[in-house]
Amino acid sequence: MKYADGQRVLAGDVVEIDGRYHGLVIAAIEDKSYLPGGED
Repeated sequence: MKYADGQRVLAGDVVEIDGRYHGLVIAAIEDKSYLPGGED
């Protein structure tokens, strides 16, 4: 998954969707990164 500017979304990023929803990325499939405890 990528941001509109082409940068990859990484675990630990805070994202906003449609200006209404926001949250913390706990796992990023593209680079296989996870926050601690999110491996399972």
